Amino acid sequence: MDKVELRMSGAGKCPRALSAELLGCECEPKPSWLEEAAQEGNWHEARIKLQLRAKGELILDEQRELVLDYPTFRLTGHIDGIVMAGLLEVKTMSQFEFQRWMKEGFVGFPNYLDQVTCYMEALGFDTCLYIVKNRSSGYQDMKVINKLDNYFETIVARLTGVVESVAKGELYPAEFRSDNIECRRCRYKLLCIPKITAMDKATKQELDMAVAEVRDGNKLLAEGEELLKKGKSKLYKHTVASDLKKWQHNDLAVLLVNVKEQITYPKASLLEKYSEEELADVSKVKEAYSYLKLEDLEKE
Repeated sequence: MDKVELRMSGAGKCPRALSAELLGCECEPKPSWLEEAAQEGNWHEARIKLQLRAKGELILDEQRELVLDYPTFRLTGHIDGIVMAGLLEVKTMSQFEFQRWMKEGFVGFPNYLDQVTCYMEALGFDTCLYIVKNRSSGYQDMKVINKLDNYFETIVARLTGVVESVAKGELYPAEFRSDNIECRRCRYKLLCIPKITAMDKATKQELDMAVAEVRDGNKLLAEGEELLKKGKSKLYKHTVASDLKKWQHNDLAVLLVNVKEQITYPKASLLEKYSEEELADVSKVKEAYSYLKLEDLEKE
């Protein structure tokens, strides 16, 4: 039987999601922004390496391929490089993710811990220079981490279990947790929880997940609004100061739109002078609809 090919970068993925991927199960599509974020991450990684070299750091074996063979599977990966401190691993994150990293570390990003552990095992290294950059602010969390004793054996045992399940044509047992952000983001989560149909009553697990999704979305919206506001403010000031009407930079087209003073007729004021019957000829009817008003009682 041919060995199953596994990536070190995915060694820490949820075992059920990994088994679903290997079995070719249907999943949710990748977000449209994912590829763009990956390309931006590559740019930031190159910048970090330039900064390290400027400080006299020698970086060797960039993108060197690593292979670890086991009876039923093969683990492969490519490293960012090797430096004086040992392995070099670089990650870049959005503001929201970076805040989570600074608060939770590898506990919140177990996949990253498994990935770097695999790299160190394949190289025979005990240390790694681990750099995480905030793409929004440019701040870098730089530290030397040590390989955890016996942790790699845990990874191998888990992956062996995944491969055995796949060989039987079965999904690895589910351990879905609605309070886990990785579970909520997982593209295979519908294999762990029943799909919600229109107007069905939800289970407690589904409701827990829905509330968590609302809170995650609000955080991302707030982050995006703040960045958008900052960027637009700088562009507006430059546009006015440069006496420009239309210009572009880095393929972003900027157009200054001047809105003239407008006169509006508030409904309450009109009804003070005219009856609804008198206004009927110029009125417009809006379709009835319903929506949810959410107030989060949980304090940060």
